[in-house]
Amino acid sequence: MQRPQEAVRNSLVNAAPFAERTPAMIPGSGPWMRGTRVAQTERLDLYVGLRTFTPEQIATAAPRLEQLLRENERRIGTVLDSRVSIAFYRPALAPDRDTRGIAYTEHGRAEVYYRPDEDLDRAMIIATHELAHHLQAQRYGSRTQQRADIILLEGMATWITGDIWLSRSGAPSWKMRARQIEAAGVPLRLLDAHRYGSDNAYELWASFVDFLVERYGWEKLDALYRSGRGRAAGSADYAGTLGCNLGIVADEWRAWIREG
Repeated sequence: MQRPQEAVRNSLVNAAPFAERTPAMIPGSGPWMRGTRVAQTERLDLYVGLRTFTPEQIATAAPRLEQLLRENERRIGTVLDSRVSIAFYRPALAPDRDTRGIAYTEHGRAEVYYRPDEDLDRAMIIATHELAHHLQAQRYGSRTQQRADIILLEGMATWITGDIWLSRSGAPSWKMRARQIEAAGVPLRLLDAHRYGSDNAYELWASFVDFLVERYGWEKLDALYRSGRGRAAGSADYAGTLGCNLGIVADEWRAWIREG
């Protein structure tokens, strides 16, 4: 997919502090998964099951997925330090009909569910999003990841996925994507965003993370993420970490989206 240069610039403005370096090859193999292993990159093992994309398609896409992982790392400021295995399976194997990807961060695995006639580029977005969850788990630790507020868990993973996700809408930034969503009739709400579809929720939450980085900085965002007390939306300690409750922070976020 072609990306406008403005989107490339915007993706790095709020990136976490990061010492740029070429990721080293992680030797060995990632966790075994069902299906056939069709490719290995520097840090990823790719598997393919039956009645999904062909082994040739996934093997060809493997270098791109490694590059997308590197872009993820630049945004979050964390480098993957253990191999991850990603498998592509038919949707019938998903836990429910709406699930397109799952990250099993404690086990170094991820699964992506697509039919053979579906869009491989879209599947790459999902795979990149699941890799973002692995980077979160490494940055914050598995126990923190398990109790992270879903607004921050999914919002940050979507934000980390960055330009490849934004390219679907043509928006040059997460702020502009939130404006598009509101213009389409979806209210700018955080706690019940899922009522308007998972994609809308994840994108609004990504814009919220973008706002938090810009307004409060990475140190505060890291502390807020670590303060999660359960998966429920709003369960992080916003008042204790940011000095005001989620309602006030959400009002600031809405004003930020609409400004200028």
